[in-house]
Amino acid sequence: MPFTPVHLGPGAAFKIFGGRYFSFTVFGFSQVAIDVEVLIRMCRGDSIFHGFTHTYLGATLIGIASILIGKPVCESCLWIWNEVVSPEGHNRSYISPRISWLAALMGAMIGVYSHVFIDSIMHVHMHPLAPFSDANPLFGVIAVGSLRLLCIGLGAFAAVSLLIMAVWRKANRSK
Repeated sequence: MPFTPVHLGPGAAFKIFGGRYFSFTVFGFSQVAIDVEVLIRMCRGDSIFHGFTHTYLGATLIGIASILIGKPVCESCLWIWNEVVSPEGHNRSYISPRISWLAALMGAMIGVYSHVFIDSIMHVHMHPLAPFSDANPLFGVIAVGSLRLLCIGLGAFAAVSLLIMAVWRKANRSK
């Protein structure tokens, strides 16, 4: 299924460890961007859904586009988010709309490469090393159900970590 939210679990975990050096919004943008080809192929009724964008070479190009296009798009989305949920900028839901180029780079490239990595494990017809090789050495290394649970578990870990950090900050502010 294109645009699967399961890919966001590892991205959320990267955000926990990467902090301001990792843009989760650009990561999400890259997840959607890489699956546009899958959506087009599904709409056309192709038998193979994962093509060039699901190779590391294609993912690199999608990653570069995600940096250049995703950074300003995601900054605009964050600005709109803040206007809707925190018009005064004092709400806990406020998110800085500024994304550094490094954070955009890390979000986009980790996004596309992790996407190809995860999908390589799940889909036999993928050729992630093309045009250099037709092999898919990762296919089946982990059962699909276990892989999904791992991705969901990473997302749950990130959510719990964010909650703990928020409680910690609030407790330290009141001292």
